[in-house]
Amino acid sequence: MLSHRHTTDAEGRFRIAGIWPGEPFSVAVQAKGYDMGGHKRFARDLLDPLSPGEERTLDPIVLHRFDSFVAGSVVDPRGEPVVGARIYGDTHRSLGHGYKPTDHAGRFRIPATKGDTMRLIVAPPPDSDAPALHVPSVEVAGQSDVVIVLEGCLPE
Repeated sequence: MLSHRHTTDAEGRFRIAGIWPGEPFSVAVQAKGYDMGGHKRFARDLLDPLSPGEERTLDPIVLHRFDSFVAGSVVDPRGEPVVGARIYGDTHRSLGHGYKPTDHAGRFRIPATKGDTMRLIVAPPPDSDAPALHVPSVEVAGQSDVVIVLEGCLPE
């Protein structure tokens, strides 16, 4: 798949040239401090192919500024912090928030939009054989009390 990166102009507009006619395509938008909220199309959703020479104007893509967060800690079964676990968070309207590694105290913080439900995927540190853990839903309300126990992360 061909990839194009563009920056919007002063009015927030962008133009992409070079999309192959007859091929489905997708548009994903990212801006620091914003969620992709309210947009009906995500990177994995393909748009109808263009005809040769066709130009298409998409519906406005509405971004929402992050106004909350999900934070907490990852611990092993004994309650000890897991350093370097990678936390991925996504919501029904985002492509994901990349990954945030846990710090020396096993803590993490992921920006979010208040009222969303976030799914967390916790990957163990790279030097661990522990399996990834899926946390299906965390209500986003600016909380700092999410504690995730990652099984299999006990030191030898």
